[in-house]
Amino acid sequence: LDQAQQAREQVRQAQVLWQRATSQTVLTGHTGEINLLAFQPGGSLLVSSGSNDQSLLLWDTVSGETRSILNGHADIINALVFSSDGQWLASGGGHYKGADFTLRLWDVAAACSRSVMDFHTNQVNALAFSPDSSRLASASADWRVGVWSVPEGVKLDIFEGHQGAATCLAFSPD
Repeated sequence: LDQAQQAREQVRQAQVLWQRATSQTVLTGHTGEINLLAFQPGGSLLVSSGSNDQSLLLWDTVSGETRSILNGHADIINALVFSSDGQWLASGGGHYKGADFTLRLWDVAAACSRSVMDFHTNQVNALAFSPDSSRLASASADWRVGVWSVPEGVKLDIFEGHQGAATCLAFSPD
């Protein structure tokens, strides 16, 4: 690779977290393009997902240090969300040509997978926690929305009948 290609590759593999308008911290670690970012409530932890490396990296937003690397997905990660209490992180995988359409519930403090929900038959497009963090909803390109218990990962409800891919969702605040 020439110098310009190397520079582009470094930019592609890094995320820049702006702490103030005049300073920045470069966060590195992914081996693929970054397609998702989420802040833990309170802002002390940032999580990112590499679209090609199937991993989630959690960084301390003050020091810029990598706190954890979460592995488990076997395909692109398309959806990412923290629970309102910051205890849980949910990720959803898949690519229409891929093989991993699972949802994963991660215990943030322990940096480990707590539940794996293998239900959807196409990519997971969106995730949302209920306001009390007791339920997780998933929207998929398989035209279905699922609702799961947290942290058990038990299927509570399925909504079918969409006329196309379910691409977004939200819980009512009450």
